[in-house]
Amino acid sequence: MRNPLPTDVQALLLSGRVIEAIRRLRELTGMGLKEAKDAIDAGGWDGAQAPFAGQPGPAVQQALHAGQYIDALRLLRDEQPGLGLKEAKQALDDYLVSHPALQQQVQASQAEQHKAWRKLGFLALTVLISWAVMQFAS
Repeated sequence: MRNPLPTDVQALLLSGRVIEAIRRLRELTGMGLKEAKDAIDAGGWDGAQAPFAGQPGPAVQQALHAGQYIDALRLLRDEQPGLGLKEAKQALDDYLVSHPALQQQVQASQAEQHKAWRKLGFLALTVLISWAVMQFAS
C-alpha cells in the first residue's frame, strides 16, 4: 500500500524546496535520509505506515488542551497521512503520558462529555415515558 506524502511536505515540494521537504518528512516519520529522499522521488512510500516521531503540531496540542481527544486524533492523522488510527492513538496516548497535567485535563473533559450524554439520555427517556403515560391515560 502506498502512503501519501503529508500535505506540508507536498507544499514544500510545490514551492521547489526539496531539501526542506526531505527534512520535514524525516521529522514527521523518523525515516532515514535515503528512505525520505526515495519517498519524495516516488511521491510516497510503500509498505508499513510510518511511525509517529516527535511532538504533535500546534493544532493537535490545542485540541488536547480543549479536551477534544477525538478532534486531536483526527488532526494528527491529517498532519501525518501515513499514520494509521492505531498508531495515531498510541502517539497521542504516549504524548499524554509524558504530560500528566494535560492527560488529567483530557480525562476530566471526557468525563464531563459522558456526563452530559447521560443527562441527555435521561431527559429523552423521561420525555418518552411521559408521552407513553399520556397516551395510555387518554
